[in-house]
Amino acid sequence: MKLNLFILFLLNLVFIPLHSQEHELEYKITYQLTYKPDSTQTENRTETMWLFSGTEASLFLSAGQALKDSLKQNANLAMIGSQQWKEKTKATKTDFDFRIYKDREKGMLHHAEKIFQDKLFYTQPLSQISWNMEQESKELFGYLAQKATTSFAGREYIAWFTPEIPITDGPYKFSGLPGLILQLEDAAQDYIFSFTGLEKLEDPIRIQVPPATYQVSEKEDFLALKARFEEDPIKYVNNYVGSGGKTIRIEMPESKKKRLKKQREAEMNRNPIELK
Repeated sequence: MKLNLFILFLLNLVFIPLHSQEHELEYKITYQLTYKPDSTQTENRTETMWLFSGTEASLFLSAGQALKDSLKQNANLAMIGSQQWKEKTKATKTDFDFRIYKDREKGMLHHAEKIFQDKLFYTQPLSQISWNMEQESKELFGYLAQKATTSFAGREYIAWFTPEIPITDGPYKFSGLPGLILQLEDAAQDYIFSFTGLEKLEDPIRIQVPPATYQVSEKEDFLALKARFEEDPIKYVNNYVGSGGKTIRIEMPESKKKRLKKQREAEMNRNPIELK
């Protein structure tokens, strides 16, 4: 009965094909993200994040995720298992599997992630973030930057943006200021995005917005599915029903399951960027 309910839950996800439009992204902006994966601890981690931006759209993701995509596309069977392969694989490690697509022309953003074998995204309006412009300004990373504040997903944020770079974009889901966001941090300083570089690409990248290879879902259904997977990945996989009724079964001793559960709990992000 529980299995049948789980299958119905999967089938009830809203899979509606949307028309995707191709966009050219000519700029690559690099940020260093400093974050606390556990709000009860003081230890910080860092990751490199990339924002690819164009005239009407942009894509934000971790460098590790982007390198993982590149490795899959350029996989060489002869390389697998080699030291070079191991080093490249190590570079793809990331705590952030999302991709944030912003469509400035239509005023929408699309949060995309892969949950096991399902590539899903949900859509939100860019206008969900409302900025308060402040008078304070300072020099930051060699640019004159102005202060702005906002509230988003349970956190209070301070942003420093520069009109000297006329890209109305920024890290994660943040955009809409009259210039590029150079630094963004929440009041608790659990998440700090700091600008480290801007590059105009010789060969602009092309993307589909919304992502053509992903299926659209309601946000609530997406979050419920992700929570179910994170709570018990093995159980999730064993209950998974793919296309054509395909099923997968993972058998392992209870002792190993317990070890994996403890490891998963230790690695779990207990301080997500979105608190609500």
